Amino acid sequence: MKQGANYSHLDKYTLRHLLLGFLLEKAGATPIAAGLIAVGFELVEDRLKHKFPAIFPDASRDSKRNALTDVAAAVAGYYVAGKV
Repeated sequence: MKQGANYSHLDKYTLRHLLLGFLLEKAGATPIAAGLIAVGFELVEDRLKHKFPAIFPDASRDSKRNALTDVAAAVAGYYVAGKV
């Protein structure tokens, strides 16, 4: 499997997922809603990348490990935001 963005656990987009979770908490989303948004995006992300590649800085498909790490980063961002 290829290495780099969208293939490893952590990549240059992990921080964006952390920020998403942070912003969702600050916007008043419930933990369940934030989790569903994070998971929902990961479920449709590859399809969106295929259909609209120009809107993504890197339209390569995510590996499963990367998608799981992205969700974990969003959840972590949500909980960090609740502590600050």
